[in-house]
Amino acid sequence: MGTTVIKITGIDNSGNLTMDNNGNATVDVNDTVKWQIQPQSGVASISITPGSPNIWIPGDPQPDQGSQGNWKGVISSSSNNLSEDYTITGWPASGGKPIIHDPKISVNP
Repeated sequence: MGTTVIKITGIDNSGNLTMDNNGNATVDVNDTVKWQIQPQSGVASISITPGSPNIWIPGDPQPDQGSQGNWKGVISSSSNNLSEDYTITGWPASGGKPIIHDPKISVNP
């Protein structure tokens, strides 16, 4: 059981979220995925919306308790060899419209 960290690093000149590997990741079953907003990123908070098929354990992903605006989720043991397009919504620290991004999580066979 490993941990994959996706760092949200900022907002580019086009108004898109910037993050590690564009928010995409390849993981194993039972792994934890964490989304972390980096200091000085200009992003105040995020939310994660699972796609289909849902690869997460029930109730995940969810806010990471004790962290400011970060999220985490655990990959279900029955999700091997599946991929899920999910949605990250980010709210700029300066206000304005939320930013929507649709990356993919792939689970190894």
